[in-house]
Formats: sequence, structure tokens, C-alpha cells
Amino acid sequence: MKNRKITLVILIVLTLLNFGCGTNKSILEKDFDSENISLTGNIIEVTVNDKRTDVTDKKIELPFLSSPKSYDKVSPFITPKQEEKIKNEIKSYFNNNGQDLKVKINILQGYKEFSATFFHEREYAEFSIHLQIIDLNNHILEECKSSGFIETKTLDATYERMELVYNKALEMAIFKCLEEISK
Repeated sequence: MKNRKITLVILIVLTLLNFGCGTNKSILEKDFDSENISLTGNIIEVTVNDKRTDVTDKKIELPFLSSPKSYDKVSPFITPKQEEKIKNEIKSYFNNNGQDLKVKINILQGYKEFSATFFHEREYAEFSIHLQIIDLNNHILEECKSSGFIETKTLDATYERMELVYNKALEMAIFKCLEEISK
């Protein structure tokens, strides 16, 4: 009887570990660049404007041992590396043919959030953006608003995965906006 209980506990733990890792991997490895969006235009300039009022240089707190009351939420500044990634991400959806264009992206909301329950830790990020495609005479040709969010549940949240979740939510928001424009 004792061996059956131990075996059951081991099976439950292995199931939880497998479920958490598999889900995180598939969500975080999605490549939005590979989707079939090819917008006409030659992007000569991308301007990134962070319109958030709650940005901070505070690092999100991931406790060593979490409890159901563990929670933190931060809106980090956009780093120069992230800004460059945003610009390259936007440019990747254009075919470099046709008229010269500028793109303005306003970040309206963007944050990382950590929480925990008795059974898992939750890594969450969300971005809302407003994107404009502008000709050289400063006329807005297209514009859109979109949001993207990613949530992963795991047994052990990490700073590295939290950063992946944050960046992937931004990629998703950009993709959804440009997908809307391409229709």
C-alpha cells in the first residue's frame, strides 16, 4: 500500500513537470516572422515612443520559495536592445519594394507579472500598442491598435523565461497589428 502511494505521488509530479515545460516551450518558440505577411513598402525609419506612465527600472521579484500570496508586477523601461529588436521586427514584415515609409509605434501598455498558487507559478506579460505607417509627407496611410499577451505556468519561474515571455508578448502585439493592416 505504501509503495502504491509513493508511485502515485511520483506519477503526479512527473505529469505536472511534463505539462508545465511542454506548454512553455511551444508558446515561447512561436516565430511570428514566419507567418505570411508581406507588406509593400521600404521602411526608412521606425520611431518607438514609450507612452507608459508607470515605467520603472525595478527588477521583477521572483521569490526563491513562492506562496499563493507571492505577486509582483513591473513595467520595465524599453532597453536600447529591445528598441532595436522592435525596429527589426517591424521591418521584417515589409518587402522593401514600393514607396519609402516611416513607422511610428507607441507603446501604450507593457508589463511583466508574477504570481503563484499552491500548484504553480505564473509568468505573464502584456503589451498594447498603436502603430502608424506614414508616408514621407507625414500622411498616415494605415494605423492600428493591438494587444498581445503570453502566460506560462511552471513549477519554477525564472528571470530568463520571464524576459522571453515579455519580449514574445511585444512580438505578438506587433504581429497582430500588422496582420490586421495586411488584410
